[in-house]
Amino acid sequence: MIGKQSSSVHCVAGVGRETSRDENGVVTSLTPSQEGHPVDRLSELLGQAVQFAYECWDRLVLSGYIERLQRPENLIYFFHDVVGINAVEPAVLEQRTNAYKAWVRRITDERGIPVLAAPRGVKKEELVEPYYRRLKRDEGVACVLTSMEQGRTFVSYVPRWKVPSGDANYRFIKACRKQFLHYYWYVLDPVMGPMSVRVASYFPFNVTCYLNGHSSTRRSALPQSRQRVPGGQRCTSAPGGGRPLECGAPAAALQLLGAPSGAGLQSGRT
Repeated sequence: MIGKQSSSVHCVAGVGRETSRDENGVVTSLTPSQEGHPVDRLSELLGQAVQFAYECWDRLVLSGYIERLQRPENLIYFFHDVVGINAVEPAVLEQRTNAYKAWVRRITDERGIPVLAAPRGVKKEELVEPYYRRLKRDEGVACVLTSMEQGRTFVSYVPRWKVPSGDANYRFIKACRKQFLHYYWYVLDPVMGPMSVRVASYFPFNVTCYLNGHSSTRRSALPQSRQRVPGGQRCTSAPGGGRPLECGAPAAALQLLGAPSGAGLQSGRT
């Protein structure tokens, strides 16, 4: 990550490599370097103006799913042999959705977690920032956003033709993409910082986790007792996560910031 110094330093994405310039500082080559890095116009244009640089994971997207529930034949086996339901009707799938929605309502009511509908045209990260600030501990669920989005699920219907087996309970199961309700759980993790976990409300309830390295870098290198770097300047990142660090004392902050590591992803519950 690279940044340009002003009253506070905002870090923006860049590649740390040498650029090709003439004596006036104008880019003379737009071809990639021999190392095979892609051309980075931002890094080339900033040049020597960069005062504050740190490295971290920019954004991670993790997909979670039960592998043996992703295909129609897996779904049929689950309901026939595990649950004991002969005909996998649409109502059977709907029961699973209703059960999960009821669980969400119960948990959020018991724990006082706000549930909001995500409005169009508003960034989710900006909407949830005030709820992160309300958390009294360094971990917990800030809020839950609901959003109608496309997702992978299954449909069930009676075949138009007579099946050779003559089984009256036979249903045609097909994997498809539909628009349905998704829940975004905005979580504050003690290691990785703010993150969001999107959970589908339709079977097979696939999960997507979004987290960024800016917040985890601040939390690991600049914990609560050291967020104010030498010289009295503060090095911070937005509570909602996803934004680069801002710092008024780049040299002092660089002494506290280290290179990215996979240890944070493997430690604790993360």
